[in-house]
Amino acid sequence: MYHAITVAVDNSLASDRAEELAVGIARATGSAVTGLHAYTGRFHRGRFRALEPHLPGEYQEPGALRYQRATHAVLIDQGLGLISAEYLRRLKDRCGEAGVPYREQIVDGKNADVIISASRQSGLMVMGDTGLGSPAGSSGLGSNTRRMLRHGSCDLLVARKGGPVRNILAGIDGSDEALRMAGKAAGLARALSADLVITASFDPGFHRTVFGSLSGMLSESAGEVFRFSAQEALHNEIIDTSLERLYAGYLARAGSAAQKQGLSPKTALLRGKPFAAICSLAAASGADLIVVSRHGMHRGNFGDIGSNAERIAEQATTSVLVVGGATPPPAGDAVALQAAAAPESPRQEIVWTGEAREQLSRVPPVARPMATMAIERFAQENNVTRITPALMERAREAMGR
Repeated sequence: MYHAITVAVDNSLASDRAEELAVGIARATGSAVTGLHAYTGRFHRGRFRALEPHLPGEYQEPGALRYQRATHAVLIDQGLGLISAEYLRRLKDRCGEAGVPYREQIVDGKNADVIISASRQSGLMVMGDTGLGSPAGSSGLGSNTRRMLRHGSCDLLVARKGGPVRNILAGIDGSDEALRMAGKAAGLARALSADLVITASFDPGFHRTVFGSLSGMLSESAGEVFRFSAQEALHNEIIDTSLERLYAGYLARAGSAAQKQGLSPKTALLRGKPFAAICSLAAASGADLIVVSRHGMHRGNFGDIGSNAERIAEQATTSVLVVGGATPPPAGDAVALQAAAAPESPRQEIVWTGEAREQLSRVPPVARPMATMAIERFAQENNVTRITPALMERAREAMGR
């Protein structure tokens, strides 16, 4: 699963949790661990030079100043290196006790830069949610963890909870990225002998709001096609039932894939904003680890991480594994990506005539996927494989009752 695991260490309590999680995963998966610590020697040398004009007068004499510079340089170069080695000693000992191959990197540089650069040679980066300099009472993510979350090149495990991982919650949305993530979550659950719950959450409230706003601004021709403003029953049918069936299908696919790995995962279909629903379920069920994909169905061209993955990593009260590094989006627009990620129907193939496609094109793009889904389901329920304008009219009348 992971051949190379890197742990960013800074001697904080959160770092201790990260070390514990990393060694546990490495032992279960046969991975090697690299302990990584960055110290900012160049920063301290520059800061000392900036402070020189403000030293007491007796230190301003050239000979004394040269001596102070040399002494300070030794303290920085050797002292910080020794401190870094001590920071890494605990992780080294843990790996030795667990029989996990270990090596370490001590780098002079900006913390986030060093960590993100190291992520290019790692399969998994493990970090505490906050760091040694985190103010008392602060919440969310520390600055280095946040930068790694947004720009790192490998999977990131944000450690908030120590101890063994016994319960894993994987949140999917039907995208290819999420389904691959579910496979990785299943592999991790198998390696750790952990229970796995796969969940998906849909938000009908958002779609009702969108449809309601559309009803007041549709063109006359588009309004006549589906009569949005007058068909509350159609709204409920499309939004509630269709979304529920769609996401239930996603769960079935992910559950089936996990079963092929020898697991018997539970599934949970939730309603509401995905990040909030998943965080709430994790807290209520006592999950040790939430696993999500970096991107989902609605990936844009300029986002380095999906909004739900980012907010789960920021707000969850347990550890979070974000699968996938920051990479450019694949070719194609968001609609094409969403269509490609949708599960194939187990029923007969549906064919649209050119006239039906032309009529469907009058529906605004934001509503078109839902309308397509409702019409195709009507066709399937009536054992029809060819959609024509006449069938669309029948579907509209049936849904409008």
